[in-house]
Amino acid sequence: MLLLFFVELLLMVLLYPSNLISASTQTERAWVYRDLGPRSHDWIVTEANNRYQALVIDTGWLDSLSSYLTPKNIPNDNNGGFSRYNLWFEYVDARIKALSELLYFVLFRWCHLLLWLPIWLLLIVPAAHDGYLTWKIKQSAFKAASPTLHRLTFGLLKWGLLLLPIVFLIPLPFPPMGFPAALMLAAVLIGVSLSNLPKKI
Repeated sequence: MLLLFFVELLLMVLLYPSNLISASTQTERAWVYRDLGPRSHDWIVTEANNRYQALVIDTGWLDSLSSYLTPKNIPNDNNGGFSRYNLWFEYVDARIKALSELLYFVLFRWCHLLLWLPIWLLLIVPAAHDGYLTWKIKQSAFKAASPTLHRLTFGLLKWGLLLLPIVFLIPLPFPPMGFPAALMLAAVLIGVSLSNLPKKI
């Protein structure tokens, strides 16, 4: 899953324009403000800003990378010299800017997800408990569990987890209610999957 995340991150950095990433961030922020209200919006923005400050600005690694890959004040000789590399340096500088925008975009979306996790825990605990009790009842009452339903729900949970990095890096605005809807669906799938476990594990 981490490999998929970094491969997609690399592709986005190499190919996607930074201004489109910034526009997607601004659109998503506007949607969050509209649908979740100013309090939730301000919390997400503050948390994303703090994490970006700690991970990128305070560490200085992005500025160091920019200075290393796009040296300033390159001498220019009579035959053009290093000036023929200017287009390359401009491209690299644009890609570093895209990386900066994408990192903030991911952090904003991550903080958006964190906003819903406490509520999700309140859903998943009773759902998992209900699924476990249903499984125990099926064991004692000799009721048949559904291996097909168990495989289906477990497979959906697995693929949802694998696709999560893609969701974070898709440089398109994500509907604010998408995360709570997905988390509620995950809670239901966990309950159904547990209730249809094989009678002997």
